[in-house]
Amino acid sequence: MTAASAYAVALEEARRTIDQQKDDLKSLRDRATGLLAVAGLAASFIGGLPLGSSGSIGGWTYAGIAAFVVLALVTVAMTYPYALVFSQDAKLIVTWVEQYGASHDEVNRDLALHLMTHFWRNRRTLHWVRRGYQVAVGLLMVEVIMLIIDLRGR
Repeated sequence: MTAASAYAVALEEARRTIDQQKDDLKSLRDRATGLLAVAGLAASFIGGLPLGSSGSIGGWTYAGIAAFVVLALVTVAMTYPYALVFSQDAKLIVTWVEQYGASHDEVNRDLALHLMTHFWRNRRTLHWVRRGYQVAVGLLMVEVIMLIIDLRGR
């Protein structure tokens, strides 16, 4: 394999990993908003049942509502517009060629390295977004369990 073809392969792989990160972030955000919708339905339906029977709110209901509120905050944090980079900077590429006289192979090499720098920066943020989703799923389980316990205690 020549250096030129190796740089092309490296650039293709760097683009693929950045695209995968972009898809992962979109998927996590979509799942988080869906989870919030499910949590809202659970809170209104399961949490509303005890109110109809006795008219009072128990401690378990408050715990379930608190879990829902924290879940909503985690979801908002997950959908916050973090400074992630998923594209190449065309101005940077033009600068490499015009000011530094970079060849096609050098542009491929430098762009692959540039994209991988973004990959590693994005990775840290995506790690926390994934953890946020895991926490939100756990909070949904806590919410439903608390509301069911309150419902069964009545």
